[in-house]
Amino acid sequence: MRTKAKNSTKVVTNDLGKFLQRAREQKGLTQAEVAQRFSFTSPQPVSDWERNKGSGVPAHVFRELVGMLGVPFDKAYGLLVEFHIQKLEAKLHKKFYESGKKASKKR
Repeated sequence: MRTKAKNSTKVVTNDLGKFLQRAREQKGLTQAEVAQRFSFTSPQPVSDWERNKGSGVPAHVFRELVGMLGVPFDKAYGLLVEFHIQKLEAKLHKKFYESGKKASKKR
């Protein structure tokens, strides 16, 4: 798992966003065109996915997105799973270590 420590928290460094961005660019699509395909009013969600921001690509969109971009499903799925594992690990790391610091200060 690739995570970096940053101010005692974990940062997700998964390749899913870059993978999706490269695939979109190889298809000659803009973020706005992908957003339109999924009836989004703005390309912001696509930008967020490509920068690994927010909660990631919704599962109901992911499969269609992978098909639209023409990328290997297994590769994309593996990156998606890794992305969510890293997000969960970062969340747990933050809760575990921040709650540990608060408990230490009370003693």
